[in-house]
Amino acid sequence: MEKLTVTQYARKFNITTPGVYKRIKKGKLQVEIIKGVQHVLVDSDSIHNGNKESEKEYGGGEFNSFLKSENEHLKNELKAKEEKLEQKERELREKNDKIESIYQQVITVQNKNMTLQDENRLLIEQKSTHPISTGYNDGVIVEQTPSSEEIRKQKQNDKKKKDKKKTKGEGKRSKFKKKVK
Repeated sequence: MEKLTVTQYARKFNITTPGVYKRIKKGKLQVEIIKGVQHVLVDSDSIHNGNKESEKEYGGGEFNSFLKSENEHLKNELKAKEEKLEQKERELREKNDKIESIYQQVITVQNKNMTLQDENRLLIEQKSTHPISTGYNDGVIVEQTPSSEEIRKQKQNDKKKKDKKKTKGEGKRSKFKKKVK
């Protein structure tokens, strides 16, 4: 009888360490504890036969070939799913690019709309503060809109008038306050 540690036994017979512990628990393997370490008792015939014991337990070469074919099948399935995932990711990137393009177009349209609204507001303001002058030209009524320079001068004049009114009003108030004191 030879004594092997659980790990040595697992390597020798090409099985997992948990598999060795299961066999010990089921009573299929005899164990001797030496200095707190479990040692599996092995016949010298079993050592020379190598992997025969595990082949008997798992069905031998048939089971191994089944596992190999199943492994290949699963690898092929995984590869197909990875390819499908890559395709979906490409489609998603393309759709995100389209969304970004549409979003940029929307922003451009909104900016144009805001510009037009501002221009419209200015035109309405111009019409309300600067009426269109009309005149006759060869019997036809001609409407003239003031130029931007005329509008600018008019605004400056309006501002000057407001400033003069403010300073006059402040002066009166200050005199009034002095009288009260």
